[in-house]
Amino acid sequence: MRNQNRIGFHARNWAELERVVNIEGVSLVELKPEKLRQRDNIEMYFYDGKSFVINEPIVKEIKTICDEKSICAQIHLPFEKKNDSSEERGLCQSEISHHPMILARYEMFGRLLDDYDIGSVLTTHPPTFGFGSKQLWSEQQSLEAGIALYAKVDMLIKEKKYRFRLGIENMVLPKKSGIGSIGYKPEHIDKLIGNTSEIGITVDSGHRRLNDEMSVSKLFSYGHVVNVHFHSNAGIPSAVDYRDDEHIFATRKNLLYYNRYIKTFRRFRMPIVLEIDKLDKFSDEELGRYVMNLRKEIN
Repeated sequence: MRNQNRIGFHARNWAELERVVNIEGVSLVELKPEKLRQRDNIEMYFYDGKSFVINEPIVKEIKTICDEKSICAQIHLPFEKKNDSSEERGLCQSEISHHPMILARYEMFGRLLDDYDIGSVLTTHPPTFGFGSKQLWSEQQSLEAGIALYAKVDMLIKEKKYRFRLGIENMVLPKKSGIGSIGYKPEHIDKLIGNTSEIGITVDSGHRRLNDEMSVSKLFSYGHVVNVHFHSNAGIPSAVDYRDDEHIFATRKNLLYYNRYIKTFRRFRMPIVLEIDKLDKFSDEELGRYVMNLRKEIN
């Protein structure tokens, strides 16, 4: 596949992984370790509050599945749900004291790619400044902590010569409670990665659809886009929850600036993750048809 965009789906459980690698036209999969843990009790790696250890039997099996179909395996990092460093979902980027352990996780991902060729692209949400209705940090504190953390990650990548590409994802607006993540304005992303050379952007088209303050054209101008989450929704933001982010197939009818995405894919050849919910509602033929039609549009 000379100089082609890699296109594929995310995998939130083992059955999805085994299925999507066999869909016509698919050449990548984005693994979600936390979903594998929640839904199948499958651990890609272990975390005990002190260190990260790769679960070699599982990653070897993932590697075998991907290698058989020449699939590139990406990883979406778990996002923060609490402030508690004893659990991975409690590692908070806004909490400076958590940074050493977060860096240790990136070191683990560096080894995972070097040893098993898994995790060529990593995607992370920007720092969260609170949970539920409780704000733990000001947005400025979260922004400053994120800038400091990504500078450390940038240096780690260069010092260790890690091969993975890290993308910081654009976010939706905070909900009615006022609590959410930074990264809902283009300027946040610009500041987070502005002093780095090895960290880029993951553009999420569904998040953009729900956020009029976001500009994808600005994102594309701020840094290297290492990944795109390509999906859509009705474009009607909810004030209270995240069910508005429907994760449906993007089309010209439901995704604003669809043609601009297509032109950008054609020119820059970045990976495209079809982050679609309810894959079980579609047949393999339907999924393959969408992938192949998208390929025709961008080639």
